[in-house]
Amino acid sequence: MAKSKLQKLIHDVPSGLFVKFRTLDELYGDTLKTHQVIPSETIATPEVRDLPRFRSILKTPQQETYTSPASYTTVLENVLYWPAQQEIILTPSRQVITESCLHASIPTERFHLDFQQLLRNSKIDTIPGYCSLFRNRRTWAHTLVHNIPRCFLLNQPEYAELDEIKLLCSEGLSDVETFFIPKLIPSNVKIQAVSRHHLYYIEKLIFPSFLSQAWSGYLPSVYLNKLHSECLPQRPSKQNRRILISRKQSASTSKGRHILNEDELVAALVPLGFEKISLDGMPISEAIALFYDAKTVIGAHGAGLSHILFSQNINVLELSPTPVINPFYFYMSKSLGHTHRYWCSNETQFHRNFKVNVSQILEQLDHF
Repeated sequence: MAKSKLQKLIHDVPSGLFVKFRTLDELYGDTLKTHQVIPSETIATPEVRDLPRFRSILKTPQQETYTSPASYTTVLENVLYWPAQQEIILTPSRQVITESCLHASIPTERFHLDFQQLLRNSKIDTIPGYCSLFRNRRTWAHTLVHNIPRCFLLNQPEYAELDEIKLLCSEGLSDVETFFIPKLIPSNVKIQAVSRHHLYYIEKLIFPSFLSQAWSGYLPSVYLNKLHSECLPQRPSKQNRRILISRKQSASTSKGRHILNEDELVAALVPLGFEKISLDGMPISEAIALFYDAKTVIGAHGAGLSHILFSQNINVLELSPTPVINPFYFYMSKSLGHTHRYWCSNETQFHRNFKVNVSQILEQLDHF
């Protein structure tokens, strides 16, 4: 599509028309060709019946089995890429491809206003050839569980003969992305930096699906096998570390979920062989080795618990500020063979700092 025609098509969309979310099936119908990379997995989850989980974010019944989504890629032609808005993909007529949004929760009105401003103040850059992308939300947990695994889907025969696939990366790779992504992508994939402040027209986009659902940390076994073979220490796990993840350094920030009586909890756990660990600023290779040797991990719901991805059949005790559990780490534990238990406080907001009942924590440990 000529650039002038593309710009005319985008600008000719009526200014009062809000963006709309459309699935790939709705947009492409029978013409959509997908390459399935990882089939669905179904596992038993009998514990979920008693899990006081967030019903507001999980609409499905609490069933005794869990089925992961099948993972796939498809080649989309003549689409728009907007890094500033959760790295989403749009058609030139301003329809957002639903599958490019992990949560599909972008406020439509705000999105519309941002898009209008973008069209007035930014040019449209064309990226020729084959491209792909991997990012969505940028928190640590989403980077590790939702974003980086998408790169693995580029390892399939359909793309092996391509001279180059540009892996688009707004503002360069982070340290954690630099550590993992080169280990997961084939040799014909090259990182290409793009600006978050531009709109891009892509001729051929290899679109990778997400391997996990929005509120689930479950990852399929074929991906975990690849991740572990590339990233874990090449030695048996010692399984001799008992870890309490501390969020004290982030207590004054918006991250929250710091244990207010942490010192009291530490005093009770140290005689049991636990050590308090702060992961802020710890090199990823050091953190991987630490959790690879773990036996039991205790921590508030948050990024630190994502490190159980590198552990071997451990005990996980998740602490929640509220009387309900976000099931993200429950499902992650199920995919890894961990034993997951939980303890809930009574705060009304999920990001609040909170106190724990130390005696009840010790009782939970007795059940492992």
